[in-house]
Amino acid sequence: ALLDTVFTVRMLRLSKRVSIRGADGLHVVFNSFSFTDGPPPPGCAPGAQPPQPARLELAAGGERSGVLPLPPPPGSVAGVDCSADSRPLSVQLEVAIHNPSSFAFLPLGSVEMLIQSADLQPFARCTTVAPIGLPHGNSTIMLTGTINVGQSDANRRAFSGALEKLLAGKPTPLEPSFARVSTALYDSALGGLTVPADLPGLPGGGARIFNRVSLLLDPAANIFELAGRPIWGNSLHDAARLDVTNPFNVTLAVLGLSASVEYEGEAIASVVVPQLLPPVLLPPLWSGVVDRRFPVELDAPIAKLQALLGRLAFGSVAVSLRANITLRTGNLTNLTVAYRQENVSVALGR
Repeated sequence: ALLDTVFTVRMLRLSKRVSIRGADGLHVVFNSFSFTDGPPPPGCAPGAQPPQPARLELAAGGERSGVLPLPPPPGSVAGVDCSADSRPLSVQLEVAIHNPSSFAFLPLGSVEMLIQSADLQPFARCTTVAPIGLPHGNSTIMLTGTINVGQSDANRRAFSGALEKLLAGKPTPLEPSFARVSTALYDSALGGLTVPADLPGLPGGGARIFNRVSLLLDPAANIFELAGRPIWGNSLHDAARLDVTNPFNVTLAVLGLSASVEYEGEAIASVVVPQLLPPVLLPPLWSGVVDRRFPVELDAPIAKLQALLGRLAFGSVAVSLRANITLRTGNLTNLTVAYRQENVSVALGR
């Protein structure tokens, strides 16, 4: 008997990863960068938000000043931690991309990007706001996501370094890469591709955190200390109030402060508070006088101190300030940021 065998082929599909020439020539520029406090988790009461200034008032001469409350950290609502320091920071980026290739990546769909520091420490994870494409030439996309810095010392150092450069108005080298593209063909071509870019510093050449320092002298104690030189040392111990600005649109908790003050090129004073209890809370973009006395140690030759105090008796003087500020923001803590500011106004206070 003759047996006929019939094979029916319904579908034949071959798959292979592809690379597209020119994909690695993409040029990326961060046009703008901002971050904000992360949204409260579900279940948080509307009032469980980062603290706000108690009041803003006009001081003598019409200058604006504020008094900053120091409330206890926000608690939990219905078993949910609603405090600002429990939430990752939200981040928004406007990114310009130049595609020099004649090949247009259309449509890409949604894109997820992983952003790392130059030494490959995690920085942020973002996705496009809407489906996108990359035509030949220039295009602009918007990314949103979260700051996803880890908790290791190396992670914190890398993020602290980025904050220092932001404050100084200097660019921060970053390593963005395409983590996922929703269109499978382009995910094969772009997936894992790194496109180095610089994060811009704050505009205007950087931030000015310290608006004014009010020096609170204790004349009786200072006379005693001056009389005891050099038996008791060469230092005068006083206090100061600080008028400051939070240049970021996020809540900052100042955990500690160490600062050196220079006058006419010579170190004359220091402020050392390794641990502030409770922390000084600075709401987003807040500016005003912190309701806290900071210890000041004046340590300079007697002639220098006499000249300084003589000028302060008739007005203000400008000093330079070098500071190490320990911060907490979002779910990141113990971030130590080095900061320098010139022409800080110092005057006698009450």
